[in-house]
Amino acid sequence: MTYNFDSFQSLLSVDGNINAIIIGLITVGIVTIITLMAYSFENLLQGNSNSTYRFFLQLIEGIVLAISMILVQHIFKALNSGDARNWFYATTQLTILLYSLYTMQNRVIEIMNIIAPVYIFGYRAVTGYNNYLILFSISIILLALIVIYIYHNLEKILSSNLRFIIVQAIYGVIWWVIIWPFHKFTLYYTFNMVIGFVIYMSIIRYLARWIRNSFDKYNNLT
Repeated sequence: MTYNFDSFQSLLSVDGNINAIIIGLITVGIVTIITLMAYSFENLLQGNSNSTYRFFLQLIEGIVLAISMILVQHIFKALNSGDARNWFYATTQLTILLYSLYTMQNRVIEIMNIIAPVYIFGYRAVTGYNNYLILFSISIILLALIVIYIYHNLEKILSSNLRFIIVQAIYGVIWWVIIWPFHKFTLYYTFNMVIGFVIYMSIIRYLARWIRNSFDKYNNLT
């Protein structure tokens, strides 16, 4: 799984804009499914302390996340003539991974966030990029630490816009450092990618909040 970080020209074309709209709508659909599933499972778990039942629901959430990631990959390939190498694809991946961690509050999702870069880049780091193995290993450890921090401090992060932005930026920077050895790009480009990720993630956050509030209002009416 590789990415092409050469330019933004594809997004400036008509086809690029149409593709961006399509993947944006797909992302909104995935976010909606994740939000509704998390909301429904929260209700199912209320008053139920059965650990096996809880793990079963968490496992379902993990499977849904894995299917979502595979779906996004195949959609990007279909839109780009079999090529999934795209900076927007990377941003979408990170957004779905991080959003699921915030929304599902799930140990399985936490583990998936930690092992995702190992699954995507681990083999290449060991076989073809030995010079960057130490950087890759350190980045994986840092990513694990920030994911663990997010998992254990969800309410604190979501209650502060500044803290939320800072955490997103750190998460994004670590991911781009992980990607860098395989697709070297400039510091300026990295900065743009992190800003784009933070903005994209903020939009998704507010959209998900609106979805959840809408269902809360509906349940109150019924």
